[in-house]
Amino acid sequence: MEKQKRELVLNVHAKDFMITCDEDLARYLKAQIDELSGGTGKIDLKTLVDAYLKLSCEKYKNAKKLDDLEAKLKLF
Repeated sequence: MEKQKRELVLNVHAKDFMITCDEDLARYLKAQIDELSGGTGKIDLKTLVDAYLKLSCEKYKNAKKLDDLEAKLKLF
C-alpha cells in the first residue's frame, strides 16, 4: 500500500518552495518549519543557513560516533 503524499509550502527569502513527501515526514517538517518561522511558514535566509549548519554539525557528530562504534565492534 502506497503512503499518502502531502504538499507543504516553504517560503524562504520571499520565494515559495513546494515540498511533496509522505504524510509522516510532512508532519515532522511542518513542525520544524513552524519552529523556525514562528508559525508563519516564512524563513529568512540567515535562519535557514543557521538551521542547515546546526543539522550538518549534528550529522557530522553522529557519523563520528558511528565510526567509533564500528571500530570498537571490529575489535570483537
